Amino acid sequence: MISLFQEIISFDGVNFQDHCERIGVSYIFEPIFTSTIYDDNELHIKIAKYIVLTHSIESQKLTMSGDRRKEIHAVFKELDISSEYYDGVVLLKNASVLKSVQLWMDKQDSRQIEYLFTLQNAYVQQQTASLANLLKPDGLSTDYDQKFRCIENITELKKMIKDAQNDLQQSDPKMKESYQDVKRAAAKFVIGPESFAK
Repeated sequence: MISLFQEIISFDGVNFQDHCERIGVSYIFEPIFTSTIYDDNELHIKIAKYIVLTHSIESQKLTMSGDRRKEIHAVFKELDISSEYYDGVVLLKNASVLKSVQLWMDKQDSRQIEYLFTLQNAYVQQQTASLANLLKPDGLSTDYDQKFRCIENITELKKMIKDAQNDLQQSDPKMKESYQDVKRAAAKFVIGPESFAK
């Protein structure tokens, strides 16, 4: 059985669309292939790799409790995608990219993973909005109330992400095993009173 994750991130050929057709995922990236904004084969490859690397449980580029905004920004930079595409790709402001992300998450067939990544994407969007110069309808003055609402949303999303991570660690066999390994390893470093008695 082929690993779609590996097939996409390790692709180094020329005709990416044919490759996607061969492995049965062309429909996932079709919105990007047909987009008038992303009209370059090399860019298609980079965006597809970005989606897979930032929305897959197999990705070594993500950590369960890391700062998602920094991690996905690092992937974007590592793939050397032009900064003009940052908002559309990283902040999912382009409908084609968003559709491909949704189709990729559906393909993984894990509602818990999809939910976690959705929360993390919303967190990044709210964080970006809270740092932006949001203007009131008059277009002149900063809307501090809206910025504060973004911060409140960030706080709530942070709690929801933590809960989703805990659920995933307990329900996903791979994550549960990993969680138990970390727990066992951490227990070896606990310093008790007997350490000081020597």
